[in-house]
Amino acid sequence: MTAREGDGGIFSTHRQLLHTPRVNPDLGIDPVYRLDAERDILDTIFSYAVFYDAVDIDSLVQIFAPDALFVDILGSFRGRAEIRDHFHDLTRGMTSALHLAINPVIRLESRDRARAASFLFAIGARDRGEARGTTGTYSDILTRGSGGVWRIAERIIGVNMSFSLGDPSAQGAANALRHVNDGRAR
Repeated sequence: MTAREGDGGIFSTHRQLLHTPRVNPDLGIDPVYRLDAERDILDTIFSYAVFYDAVDIDSLVQIFAPDALFVDILGSFRGRAEIRDHFHDLTRGMTSALHLAINPVIRLESRDRARAASFLFAIGARDRGEARGTTGTYSDILTRGSGGVWRIAERIIGVNMSFSLGDPSAQGAANALRHVNDGRAR
């Protein structure tokens, strides 16, 4: 069975959410609230990428709920302190990065809880002299806390592809983009 057939692969969370109503009609959530909530949730999802790429760990950690769970290929991290330490380790030696959270799908489960899925595309360079790219998914649970602020309560990152872009210099970046555009990313 392939990921496209629903084996828990890259498309599974998106497919599950897309087959779920945007809002359960029994919840009594009005359309204006739903639109405002979805916009605020998108801001939270996109803030993750911006703060990570800017290595603004203090702001990054604040978009997580105090007891949040963060899971990536390196492990599981619970609470802001563990998440902060993990991001310090991840960004050590990072010289540049660009994350994109694309094709977001959001479903409200209540006025204060939502599920979201986004595809991720990230490229970055480290001080070791190599640029890398990663694609995958963000599978999120978000909760609305004090002040109406939406925070990530759970983020599970699934990586479906990681590849070298080679030399991160201007010439290396131009060559890497040419490979990606030609469908030859390695």
